[in-house]
Amino acid sequence: LTKVHGGKPSSLPLVEVTSPLQSDEEYLSPLEEVMEIGEPPSRGVGPQSKYAFFKDPPSFQAALNDHGVTEGQEVTMSVKVRGQPKPMVYWLRDKVTLKTSGRFIVRETEDGTSEMIITSAQRSDAGLYTCKIINEYGTKQSECKLEVKASPAQEALAIIREVRDVAVRAGESAMFECHMTGPLDVEVDWLSNGKLVQPALLNCKMTFNGKRCRLLLNSLHEDDSGTYTCKLSTAKEELTSSAHLKVTPSREPLFTRKLDILEVIEGRTARFDCKVSGSPPPVVTWNHFENPVEESENVRLLQEGGRYSLVITHVSSDTEGFYTAVAKNARGKAECTAELYMQEPRPAISSHMAKLEKMPSIAEEPEVLESEVEQEQRTMPDFVKPLADLEMIEGKEAVLKCKVAGLPYPTIAWYHNGKKIHSTDDRKMTQRKE
Repeated sequence: LTKVHGGKPSSLPLVEVTSPLQSDEEYLSPLEEVMEIGEPPSRGVGPQSKYAFFKDPPSFQAALNDHGVTEGQEVTMSVKVRGQPKPMVYWLRDKVTLKTSGRFIVRETEDGTSEMIITSAQRSDAGLYTCKIINEYGTKQSECKLEVKASPAQEALAIIREVRDVAVRAGESAMFECHMTGPLDVEVDWLSNGKLVQPALLNCKMTFNGKRCRLLLNSLHEDDSGTYTCKLSTAKEELTSSAHLKVTPSREPLFTRKLDILEVIEGRTARFDCKVSGSPPPVVTWNHFENPVEESENVRLLQEGGRYSLVITHVSSDTEGFYTAVAKNARGKAECTAELYMQEPRPAISSHMAKLEKMPSIAEEPEVLESEVEQEQRTMPDFVKPLADLEMIEGKEAVLKCKVAGLPYPTIAWYHNGKKIHSTDDRKMTQRKE
């Protein structure tokens, strides 16, 4: 406190201030009480004296509001306070000071906002909440009510519309649909003849909006006929609904799955797959450009039901080009064509070349040693001829072969079911450089 008299400051005697009052009434120090009633201090103060005081009692710029939540939800109670000096903030529930720990969190920001957060509210948290703010000039409080309602009982899992049988023709689409009610944490799986449906193998799309499960099957083949099951699962229960799909084959040959364009690195395996419907079942032959494709050490022709495959175990420049599957039966003929592109193996980036790329341009070419030239010719390891599937009679000898390329010569290791194996009396590993 400073007294101003005749333009010259002089000191007034200090007045002791007691601790804040615990009430809503504004607190005034003894000296301020004197000023309020207009009686200046008696010592050293003339009639022309002026006094400057700095006080800011606590106040709420934004007060509490009532809250109503469901059990398990988060609650945030917020106030914005002001006062000088900065008020201390206390939180109470039903007139008892809250311990801010566990689910009760208090946060304060620089702009004077104070928040009390209750994570995962429980019914026992309901009551009257009070925010009390105090500084040496007084105290204020704001109150609100919190109501916590019981969470609704989880709806039991139930199927309200079963999956229904579907009959279509080859090449058409089919939709299976299952309607259900229940909790939100439901897992939906579709099965075909007891096996999990895999979209990568079956041209299909699955959707689930919380109430309706759908399985859309596209461009069907008679081999896709069978029992389809919708399986609904929660942590506590599991329900299923099944229906039958019947796909009638086409009369003339029809490609329900066509060949895809392939891009394969030189030396690796390429596989063309297609599905052909027809009654009677068509005979499928393969052409490379205009030349018939026959089985050989490098080419395998496979059939599984209505799926036909052409496997080239070692792709080279000679095997590039267009491949055509030709399907014929007594009622007609159909063709499907796709192209095989060969990509060259990518050479490894030598350390010397990497250094040159980072160097600034210079007038003269750097001197290159012979050893560095050899490094530039290094290539990444690659399979020129990869492993091929092998079927053997029990007790007979089986030989698995592969051919690799790379500079320097690669280190080769063998694995069985993901576990590294070594040579033994009944299992020998050999390698030779060519």
